[in-house]
Amino acid sequence: QVGYITFALSIGTVQSVSAGLLHVFNHAMMKGLLFMAAGAFYHATGSRDISVLEGIGRRMKITGILLSIGLLAIAGMPGLNGFISELLIVSAAIQRELYIQAALTILNFVISVAYYLRLLQRIMLREPKGDVSKVEEAPATMIAGMVILTSLCIFVGIYPSMLISISEIAGRAALDISSYIAPILGG
Repeated sequence: QVGYITFALSIGTVQSVSAGLLHVFNHAMMKGLLFMAAGAFYHATGSRDISVLEGIGRRMKITGILLSIGLLAIAGMPGLNGFISELLIVSAAIQRELYIQAALTILNFVISVAYYLRLLQRIMLREPKGDVSKVEEAPATMIAGMVILTSLCIFVGIYPSMLISISEIAGRAALDISSYIAPILGG
């Protein structure tokens, strides 16, 4: 994800910098959600080992569903926030005729989707074993934060125009070097 952001910023156009900045915001929401879900699983089991956590989504259904939405968002599923910024990054690369880099970025998206879907399958679809079969759902206080981030991932995915506009303003400002230099030099 940080590679996508770095790539977008390195292209150096208003569109690419805007897309990179939008992805910074989206990444914070998606990754924050995933870390919160992982924390809830750790709270319930005391383990971070995926092989131990297999099937935990069947026992912690709310947390599992929220994790699933986060994984689909970070994988770039249409209708979720990650798709918008990833699409804009590839579009900016194509606009600058960086076809090989755009193709490599798309290939990386595909590899990422495979990885995230594999993780989703292990957490949500497998039968829980051992101590995982006895865990309880995360406390409401833990779920509340995940619900907020999940809602933002969905909202931005469906209604991205406001954040795209804000990121375009920020992208223009970031590339307007004279507006930055003048106040520093006292002019």
